[in-house]
Amino acid sequence: MIVFGVEKYEDVIDEMKVYYPLHYDELASNHEIELDPDYEAYLKLKDFLHVVTVRDSDCDNKLVGYHISIVMPHLHYRKSLTAHTDIYYLHKDYRKGLAGINMLKYMEKSVKEIGVERIYMMTKTNLNRGKILDRLGYSEKEHIYTKMI
Repeated sequence: MIVFGVEKYEDVIDEMKVYYPLHYDELASNHEIELDPDYEAYLKLKDFLHVVTVRDSDCDNKLVGYHISIVMPHLHYRKSLTAHTDIYYLHKDYRKGLAGINMLKYMEKSVKEIGVERIYMMTKTNLNRGKILDRLGYSEKEHIYTKMI
């Protein structure tokens, strides 16, 4: 059975590190840049991190997915608490059915409970989840361009 929760970053980072290379291999469009997360910087931001975990209770509560947001007032709208999605991932073996959608719904509910008014969510063009986000009520507002220099 899939179980969702909100956990502290420092309590789950060692479990998440196992998935970072899989996540990177699947989604990164810039493989010429080595995966090298700055865990110390994340720990400095721990009071602003909102971590939703996805666990399989049938497999010793094994972590199988996560959604990390940085929650803080928006720099343009100081009175508006905003969740800026950093990363989200669900292991491919758990993408059947509604697990991914339910992870996002759980994240929405959990950030709303702490006063968040707006969520910024991105999707990669090489693994576009835009249709799912559209169905969940998100609307496309911007395009992000990158350039290797």
